[in-house]
Amino acid sequence: MSNSPLGDLDSVVSVLRRHYCGDGGFLDSLRPYGGSLDRQAMAAIRDAVLEGVKIVEGGEGRVPWELVSLMVRLPQTVRRWAIDPGSQLERNRLILEEDREFLRGWVVEIEDAGLRVLGILEDAERRKRQEGTRNGGTGSDSP
Repeated sequence: MSNSPLGDLDSVVSVLRRHYCGDGGFLDSLRPYGGSLDRQAMAAIRDAVLEGVKIVEGGEGRVPWELVSLMVRLPQTVRRWAIDPGSQLERNRLILEEDREFLRGWVVEIEDAGLRVLGILEDAERRKRQEGTRNGGTGSDSP
């Protein structure tokens, strides 16, 4: 069991799911945009993501597909809604440039953490295939 404040990856997923598609989550704060970023929600997401990376790095059990999915979809959605040129908030001049820059740095941090998890999973799969090859198998899951 992890010494994580969230406890496990399912708890991390629960936090990310709430902010991605739950009522009152972070994405809800961007549509409609009230003129200020919910930095408390952003911190909760960042903390959950970093905790998720820490748990995955520790090799504690299976990694839920939803974790990886949310770590990709959440920052991508924020980028498209608020950061990219032509995004709704930028196009309608609803977000201050300083808030866009802060949000951009946050998105990059979340994306980088997601890439770390993908890299860890890729390395684990590569080791599994190599181990299978050394043990006389083909190293693949096919028969």
